[in-house]
Amino acid sequence: SSEFNDNAVHDFIKAASAIIDEETGRTWKGIQTSTLETFDGDGTSWLWLGKTDIKSVSSVRIDDDLNGAYTAVTSTNTNTSSGAWVYTAEGLIILERNATQNAFTLGPKTVQVTYTYGNKRPTEQVRQLCMAIVKNMLTFNMDLQRWIDKTIDTLKFKGPVGLN
Repeated sequence: SSEFNDNAVHDFIKAASAIIDEETGRTWKGIQTSTLETFDGDGTSWLWLGKTDIKSVSSVRIDDDLNGAYTAVTSTNTNTSSGAWVYTAEGLIILERNATQNAFTLGPKTVQVTYTYGNKRPTEQVRQLCMAIVKNMLTFNMDLQRWIDKTIDTLKFKGPVGLN
């Protein structure tokens, strides 16, 4: 009989996956999550979502007079959201010039964004990292830990860079 059964190994993999997600600020569990989040506006035309691996942004709504009522941002050209904003996989949304609102209203909880983020499949690098973390949980090795730390650092979401 082995020291660890299938359930124990599964628990180690689950714990290692959670460590990777927590340490990188990204989700690698092979799922994509759709969410509606509310953000503080800063009066600019760009907003950081605080997550990365953005797959789609389906709506952007702004409370432009701080009354708790949110209005969808649309394009002045076609009255649709198409062309009203652009977004990056790193989590940046920028309002376009033809958007019905030209800035994210300054104030607490003035912006609502519905978006999908996450990775459908972990990369091979993430799979190897997960295996290394599990191995190090079972038998600690400092060289392996250094490799784990370095690999996590390369996968880490660094947040907004260059737009301050």
